[in-house]
Amino acid sequence: MGTFLFIVVVIGIAGLILVELTKNPGDRPFSSLPSHARAEFLKRTFGITKQDCERLRFDGRHFHHPKKSPYETYRGVRANGSTRTTVTNPALPHHISWKYQRLDGGPDLRYRGNVKTMHSERHFIRFEGPQPFVLHVYSYPGHSDVDQLARKFDAFLCGAQGRDYEREFMEFKAAFEKKQLAQSRLDEAMSSLASCDAVTAAHTRMLSVMAIPADLKAKVEEAATRRLQVFGVVERLRREILEQEQQENLAVRSAQTQSEIALSHRTIAQFS
Repeated sequence: MGTFLFIVVVIGIAGLILVELTKNPGDRPFSSLPSHARAEFLKRTFGITKQDCERLRFDGRHFHHPKKSPYETYRGVRANGSTRTTVTNPALPHHISWKYQRLDGGPDLRYRGNVKTMHSERHFIRFEGPQPFVLHVYSYPGHSDVDQLARKFDAFLCGAQGRDYEREFMEFKAAFEKKQLAQSRLDEAMSSLASCDAVTAAHTRMLSVMAIPADLKAKVEEAATRRLQVFGVVERLRREILEQEQQENLAVRSAQTQSEIALSHRTIAQFS
């Protein structure tokens, strides 16, 4: 009897593991999101947000579907219909209904054991490539932006077929990190500038009521000299930030042009 129960338990555990392994990746949580620089590049170039990446299991370089695949291995993506379904994972977008429900949609508390059901819209997103794959993507019933999501990624993938975007991304990343560093230094300089201005303002207020002691006058003169120096640093950092933003824009525009040309070629090929 003990041996039989042990076998049943082992089979049950194996069955649960098999179900989990064969489950569509879109039904499971995903947390391997793009780095800050890559996320900014995707957003500014293709309008792809971190939430979009999470929904399509994309870390900015690889799709985590059945296998971890570089983005250039897919030729495109399209929405392939949807169906209304019930879900058990509360992390998925859903609406709640109750077996016994009030007019406002809440549970009718007069009934014990009132069953709650979570409703969601399951979309089928088809990735085209050497090994096509259909990913499940969920949305609130009646509130779907999945078609737009698919179009953004389709433009991204189509342009990556001739050459990936890594050169543009590295150029963007270099400029982005330099800009971030310059912005941090600018914030420090602006704080120092504010301190100098505070000393000058205090000096002006004191002049109206009393003579300024020599030691305080020296501090005011020191603050004025320091302000000139800091102001020069502020102007230099502002120019540097502007220059790095221009470099970012060049990388973004280069990647956008690559995508636009590829989409045009695909459209011509479809109608020729």
